Amino acid sequence: MYKYIPSTHVDYKFALRAALVAGLALSLFQLVYVETQIFFSRMNSVFGAIAAIPFMMIWFNVIWFLVLFGAELTFSIQNQETVK
Repeated sequence: MYKYIPSTHVDYKFALRAALVAGLALSLFQLVYVETQIFFSRMNSVFGAIAAIPFMMIWFNVIWFLVLFGAELTFSIQNQETVK
């Protein structure tokens, strides 16, 4: 995604590095999200279902932030010599 979606040339090695970092962050956050959902659903079935909606919205927001962070990381890794 970080190699082919931008409308500029992105080297594969830079896109792969950023994708690994972003993928690791996404996996860690997903683990935290699932554990939090399980915790709140055990408290009470009604409140657990109600709490799922805001947590899902927060999850979507953070996931999108991490995807965009990976794109910025790709740019900064590829252009670190020219930015100095």
